[in-house]
Amino acid sequence: RELVGQDRLILKDAKSGKALTFARGLIKYYRTKYPSKPIVLIVDNSHNLSDYGNVSDRTDRYSRLANGLNDLCTIYDITVIASVEYRKKQGDMEPGKVVLPNNDAIAEARQFKFLAKWIGHVYNDLKARPTKYTMFHTDPITGAKLPRIVLFHSKTKLNGNDNLKRVLDFYPSC
Repeated sequence: RELVGQDRLILKDAKSGKALTFARGLIKYYRTKYPSKPIVLIVDNSHNLSDYGNVSDRTDRYSRLANGLNDLCTIYDITVIASVEYRKKQGDMEPGKVVLPNNDAIAEARQFKFLAKWIGHVYNDLKARPTKYTMFHTDPITGAKLPRIVLFHSKTKLNGNDNLKRVLDFYPSC
């Protein structure tokens, strides 16, 4: 709250802003208001952006979206974090075999993978394979099976140190 009150952090949840043109308008506004401040745009479910909805070829449409997000980075000197979906569900894997997602599993066009400066993955076996999970931890008090989350990156043009992994045990009640 303190950061928001000092205009050091501005959060906008744009449920109605499902287009790059909406994002561009916000970015222009804040770039003018704060010309030297870093701007980070987070686009959840980038494949659901309404832009280029008239393009029937899915790969072409996703390439245009990737290029549009990349243009925002270049033109306005901002960072964009965009989530994408995987091509196939991890739930289709055989029992006992955990296959972590990789860049080839990204459903969107190759352009998203090519233009990205960094690609990170988040994996939760309890969520991905609800009837076949093997990666979890147990709550010491209740004995309940709880999520073990794997965070890792598989591409970076930032520091050259690929394939770092972190495993986090989550306690939802905390």
